[in-house]
Amino acid sequence: MLCCFAEFLKRAGVPEILDRMATPVRKTVSYTTTDYLLTLVLSVAAGCDYNVAINHLLRPYPQVARLLGMPGFPEQSSVSGFLHALTDASLEELDLVRQECQRLFGAAAHETAVDLDIDATGFTVYGGTYQCAAKGYFPRQRGEKGYQLGLVSAAKSGEALADCFLPGNLRPELLLPELIYGAAEALGAMDRIGLITMDAGFGTEANISEMQANSLPYLVKGRDPRTFQKIAKALAGHEWDYAGPHCGVYELGLQRVLPKSKTFARTILFRYSNDQGGADYGHVCTSLPASLKADQVARRYNQREEIESVNKIVKSTLHAKHLRTRSDRSIEAFLKIDLLTLNLLHAFRRLILSPAGMGDLGLRDIVCRLMPIPAKFAQTGEGVRLNMPAAHQFTGKAMLAAGVVSNFSLKS
Repeated sequence: MLCCFAEFLKRAGVPEILDRMATPVRKTVSYTTTDYLLTLVLSVAAGCDYNVAINHLLRPYPQVARLLGMPGFPEQSSVSGFLHALTDASLEELDLVRQECQRLFGAAAHETAVDLDIDATGFTVYGGTYQCAAKGYFPRQRGEKGYQLGLVSAAKSGEALADCFLPGNLRPELLLPELIYGAAEALGAMDRIGLITMDAGFGTEANISEMQANSLPYLVKGRDPRTFQKIAKALAGHEWDYAGPHCGVYELGLQRVLPKSKTFARTILFRYSNDQGGADYGHVCTSLPASLKADQVARRYNQREEIESVNKIVKSTLHAKHLRTRSDRSIEAFLKIDLLTLNLLHAFRRLILSPAGMGDLGLRDIVCRLMPIPAKFAQTGEGVRLNMPAAHQFTGKAMLAAGVVSNFSLKS
């Protein structure tokens, strides 16, 4: 199925977008900047955990490379050298490429108002040779060195819209305005932004004040729950409203964000049943109107677990946690390529796999089960003959997907 994904990239015009927006960063001998970027995109989609995997997961299939105008895929050492050659300007160009792809065939491009999920995740490193890595807070790894990635995704489609990359001792919540403006740039206008949902890391008084000052709808988990925990623990069981099998909520109304804060926000208390048979407490602050009941707000916040899934897909399924280099600029560039691939896989599933009856496949299934289907194909004139094992569980639908991609055009 890797050949179908490569053909989709070709028909969607991704090589032309890269040719137009990506500036050459090294002397062109056998491969152009576009060739290297396409190789990296395909390596992520094929499940290469490190660059060295390119040599045995991509290079044995020169026919796939020929679909994209290459004689074959470059070897991993050449790809690693290309990553090291990328500049600060290259990072901006990769953002522009992702935005252009989003504009042309992203699912969020067709939504009038796009709800956003904003979250941060960490990448720990070991050793003293990683550039700009710093000690910071990483869950269950306190004091380790690494980097922080702030990510904005479309709540409905899971597509990456904006990101920021920082040393481990700096927190992405400090760059919340930049993340929101980056998402607005990707969507084309600030007024296309719907509800912004964030975790507790972004629930600072400064961020809530910023959202209120710009009249942006928000739903954020409270940063410091101790004051509200005291209130929650004093409530009787019958005072909690049902919001799910293990969740109760209580409408607290307009409250100070922090005990001495000058900022007020609608506050809702949460009570969760934990594995030990007790209860955990928390609270959310929101600009949602009182007409939306507390249990409805709770269910909407619980939906933001999708962004957690996006982070898990990026780190594990797309192997972003396996940093390909020790240069901070190159690491950031690879993460941007990873996010570009994420969006391209979403588009591939929606535009190609869904019409073939495989739209219910998760990205992990696509990368780990669908892409590695063993197959042989050869070009015959302007077409491609594809031979796949008859006994494979995805063969029938994969052949349908091959037919869909052969007739695919953005104009249609």
